[in-house]
Amino acid sequence: MHEPSQPHVLRLTPPILRTALLFAASLIWLGFGAYLFSLTRSVLPLALATLGLVGAVIYGLTLLPGSSYLEATPQGLTVSVAFRKRTHAWADVGEFAVRPLGRKKKLVRYRLLRHDVAAPDDVRVDAPPARDEVLPDTYGLAAEELAARLNELRRAALASAPPAQ
Repeated sequence: MHEPSQPHVLRLTPPILRTALLFAASLIWLGFGAYLFSLTRSVLPLALATLGLVGAVIYGLTLLPGSSYLEATPQGLTVSVAFRKRTHAWADVGEFAVRPLGRKKKLVRYRLLRHDVAAPDDVRVDAPPARDEVLPDTYGLAAEELAARLNELRRAALASAPPAQ
């Protein structure tokens, strides 16, 4: 028997093990830099400790439940990084594609479309009609797989959306 299809929802979080290892490495970097600074009173160990502290704060926030995630629902896309959420309706999001970042690293990019292009007498006329955005992580998936899944969800949501009046 055919079951009615449920609305597709995709919720991904950064891999916990990778984030925990980066958090631990940042703490080691912080401790080592602080130890060297206590011995030498030089600026370089202080800079290393500061970088370790920044990394520990970033990865520590990422480890907190609900702080960082990607959620795709029939209504749109939500990206949360360190408790800062950005939500976009599917009508405002273009196709997802893979963007190489260096030799091996790849991220997923998408175009954020602007449907509120200003009237000719408005000062925002020279504003670009769209801008590229990049997802902050691939959430444990290959960039190609994540882009394909998000494109599939986007197409399904746009196909089932009521026509604009």
